[in-house]
Amino acid sequence: MNEHLEELGLEPLVGSDVALSLAGWKSPTTLLTAISDGKFPEPDRVIGRIRKWKPSTLRSWQANKSDAAT
Repeated sequence: MNEHLEELGLEPLVGSDVALSLAGWKSPTTLLTAISDGKFPEPDRVIGRIRKWKPSTLRSWQANKSDAAT
């Protein structure tokens, strides 16, 4: 189902907890520092202090991160 949403450009947004887990970090401060240093993508949506990313943004970051490691 999510694949069909992505084809339509309607991706569900995921929060900082998912971003932290994906990056292998535990501290929200580490996440914010990585964003400000350009080492992690900017959130796709910010509502107050809540940051949300599209799964495709995080997949792209992962792919670029693994390409740089090789």
